[in-house]
Order: sequence, then structure tokens, then C-alpha cells
Amino acid sequence: MVSQSTKSTKRKRQIEKEQHTSKILVKNIPFQANIKEIRELFRVFGELKFVRMPKKIDDEHHRGFGFVDFVSKNDAKVRLGKTKT
Repeated sequence: MVSQSTKSTKRKRQIEKEQHTSKILVKNIPFQANIKEIRELFRVFGELKFVRMPKKIDDEHHRGFGFVDFVSKNDAKVRLGKTKT
């Protein structure tokens, strides 16, 4: 059995890890949203390579999450609020 403090310590380390990629995971995307809207929402933080929203197998709607890939890793860090001031 893993103690609660061990779980929270592991989670802290995971959160504090340095950003090594320009791709971020976006959760809780409304099912009515489309790729164009997500692209418009995130492009204010920097130039985007692509936006991908996986679809359900037997449905035309996306699964409620997606990936936004920025051209530069620094733009992704800005979006995540991890820049040093």
C-alpha cells in the first residue's frame, strides 16, 4: 500500500519537471469545440505547428481532449506559466 505522502511527493516531482517538448495536452475541451476554435484560442501564446483532437472510434465527435504543438518550446512554457521572470 502506498502512503498518501508518497503519492503527493511523486506528483510534485512530476509537476516540477522541466518542459522538454513544445506539445501540451489540453483536457476538458467541450464536445462542441472544433480544431479551428482551439487553434484561435492558443495562437495568442505563439506560433502553432498543429492542433490534434482524437476522435471517438464510432462517432464523429472528438474525445474531450487534444494536443497543441507550438513551434518553440518557450511558447509552450509561456502557455503553461512556467517562464522565469
